[in-house]
Amino acid sequence: MNYALIKKGPIGGDVLIPPAKSYGHRSIISAALSNEPSLIHNVDMSEDMKATLNFLKALGGSFEYENRTLHINPINRNIKECEIDCGESGSTLRFIIPILASLGVKAKLTGKGRLPERPLTLYTELLPSFGVNFTSNHLPLELSGQLKSGIFKLRGDVSSQFISGLLFALPMLNGDSEIEIIGSLESGAYIDMTIEMLKLYGVKIEKIEKGYFVKGNSAYKASDYTVEGDWSQAAFFMTMGALSEDYINVQGLNLDSIQGDKETLKLYEKIGADIKNENGVIKIKKGKLNPINADMHDMPDAVPALAALLSLCDGRSVISGAKRLRIKESDRLKAISEAINALGGKIKETDDGLIIDGVKKLKGNFVSSCNDHRILMAMASVKKETEGEIKLTDPMCVNKSYPGFYDDYKKLGGEADVIYMG
Repeated sequence: MNYALIKKGPIGGDVLIPPAKSYGHRSIISAALSNEPSLIHNVDMSEDMKATLNFLKALGGSFEYENRTLHINPINRNIKECEIDCGESGSTLRFIIPILASLGVKAKLTGKGRLPERPLTLYTELLPSFGVNFTSNHLPLELSGQLKSGIFKLRGDVSSQFISGLLFALPMLNGDSEIEIIGSLESGAYIDMTIEMLKLYGVKIEKIEKGYFVKGNSAYKASDYTVEGDWSQAAFFMTMGALSEDYINVQGLNLDSIQGDKETLKLYEKIGADIKNENGVIKIKKGKLNPINADMHDMPDAVPALAALLSLCDGRSVISGAKRLRIKESDRLKAISEAINALGGKIKETDDGLIIDGVKKLKGNFVSSCNDHRILMAMASVKKETEGEIKLTDPMCVNKSYPGFYDDYKKLGGEADVIYMG
């Protein structure tokens, strides 16, 4: 079994945060649907980005990747049948289903890992009334038919990816449409990111009292766009910094970003980390760390990094509002609990979160990362306060979102090696 051997935690220095995966997906899709070629700068060629590029290629588009810049040639709208491998990317899958239907494409969709287990019931129950046919409510599936405009009613507590998928698709239909949100909207920041991206590519979405109005017959227009840094990835380095005697200087973030995970900065300040903002660089090091209660409805991706830090804060912390983490690349509430507990931590699961009783030190062990990039990075982030080596399974799962993670970890003074057992 191959594993990551974490011998030493980061001690300080500079780290440039990788580009935001959420914006990467959205920009590639918008460029693919545009009228002319587009440029997208600051792109990491992670496995999730490759999955969304599979959509582009399957519909006759093409790309060149050079110096972290994607040159996107848009799709051929005459192609009416294709097969797309979505890898393990839930964003790719949920974004492209209504897009394919809006284009009248008959498509076979596949995926791997836990993606075939992640629910698509909302689409398979809602979209047949609007002209779309499905062979299954999970991968692999085939879809066919032509999506029609209308009023689409969705619960506000569903994954925002379903709403974003419709926002990408509905502008291309002949008639106007509305998305009506029933109940309270969760993860609204992700929808705002979609609306922001659509505007950049020439498509306007209007917020109305009950949801969103989408004007039909709208055309995507080419753009030249630079992807900003990823606040959800920054959380791992904020955890490392909060456990370090020297500052970790987190660079490349947009402090005016609408990413929901930007709010993690306030949580780390509340915990008591020593945080400074110097000309847009977030400098973070150890302070007097306190337990907190945190509702993570709008920033669930930050839970593994936050839970890792709270496991070392003296007292009881409670994380809530994170139920959707049970259907990610792993059941993240279960995975982070078992991983931290394997190192001597004290975490209990609740239905939608975690109860964490902090300990002074963790102990090295062999730990399952559950083939989940966020679990592995969370576990690596606490090495500074762990006695003994940490061995983590599925070491290359970081390639899903952050291929350069180990290199950046080492630049900060950490020691991490991938051990191949043959």
